[in-house]
Amino acid sequence: YGVLDVEPESPKATNQSMLDTMKYIRNHYGSEILEYPRRLLGLISDLAPEQFNERRKLKMLFDIGVVDLLKNDSENVERIIRVTEIKYGTEAEKILRIIINQYSDRTHFIYEILQNAEDAGATRIQFHLEKEKLVIEHNGRPFNEKDIEGVCGIANGTKEDGTRIGHFGIGFKSVYCYTEHPYIYSGEYHFVIQNQLFPAEVSGRKEIAYDETCMILPFDKNEVPSGVAYQEIRDALTKKITAESIIMLDRISDVKIKIDGYPEEIEINKAKYSLDKKTYANNVFGLSMNTTIMNTSTKQTRTRDADYLFFTDANREATAIIFRVEGKELKAIKNSKIYAFFPTAKEAHQNFYIHAPFDTTPARDNFKEGAEYGKHNIELVKAIGELIWFAFQWMKNHRYLSVSGFNTVFPVYEYEN
Repeated sequence: YGVLDVEPESPKATNQSMLDTMKYIRNHYGSEILEYPRRLLGLISDLAPEQFNERRKLKMLFDIGVVDLLKNDSENVERIIRVTEIKYGTEAEKILRIIINQYSDRTHFIYEILQNAEDAGATRIQFHLEKEKLVIEHNGRPFNEKDIEGVCGIANGTKEDGTRIGHFGIGFKSVYCYTEHPYIYSGEYHFVIQNQLFPAEVSGRKEIAYDETCMILPFDKNEVPSGVAYQEIRDALTKKITAESIIMLDRISDVKIKIDGYPEEIEINKAKYSLDKKTYANNVFGLSMNTTIMNTSTKQTRTRDADYLFFTDANREATAIIFRVEGKELKAIKNSKIYAFFPTAKEAHQNFYIHAPFDTTPARDNFKEGAEYGKHNIELVKAIGELIWFAFQWMKNHRYLSVSGFNTVFPVYEYEN
């Protein structure tokens, strides 16, 4: 692109570099290539992997019609810059703000980070909150180019079915509630996202292993002072990230939380094991959840343990229900929420947990309705009903279910304050 006489992170630099790219293409391949979209797209795909940004910017220009402007009015650079700024500057900012405003609680991004780690196959994740930034590390699959497209694009999700939790691109945008420049170090890629859209390569960090993914979110959002960001995220990490919040995740089994200036470190561990290998190896499991809280000064610890029965239909879009147990005695889970991988704002009105990959609003606070989404959710509710029948039959046959236990977990429901 050459050296630009502007700040590298400014919109002008971004737009100018896009134009320079198009001029290069026109000068080296002839203006006729602009008249044939297939040839232009072929050129985009032929660029080498290390030319990721070049391909990305060309694709953006193609998508928003700047190609036609260059073809028809190639000398009017200022006009093209203005159009580009409107199309992929102001519009992108508006779309991003709409996405962020979907979340009534801006700390919801923590769930989005957990979901991305889960979908990458991570078994452990650590949150380290510092005064000026949040550092997240997990051992999931390193980023590939499609993942970069997902976190940099607008609505470029990488998840397409009910076996994974959400949309990588859309969910990740929630980090912009607190940061303008998220840094990502993962495998062969290490970059900072500029203008919410463009990955710019940065130097790697020796302390980060090749097979680890590290995200660093500096608190550089003008509207949210770093002190406010620290306090809000501290409260969320200590109150929202609990054993119950990760109970429906298949892969993540170890969560660590470290907070600078906070007197405790938190570690959550989960063990899942089959309870009926002979007949229902894929449907009936035991869950053991352990939470350890260590005082950072005295090194003394306290623990909380809980055991559960976990039932699933093991379908492609699997539903699940979970009962709290002590030995073989069923225990009530009061005021339980319905889960869509994470707890939603909707109450289950049952004394056990219910999960399905429901179609929800982006903030997971409500379920989508209407002819398309409503039909899908109704089918999931039917599957849950069948699973409840199966679970009670299994518990009866394996001596978990007594009259008192049945009344405990399946009563005429009364809400408790």
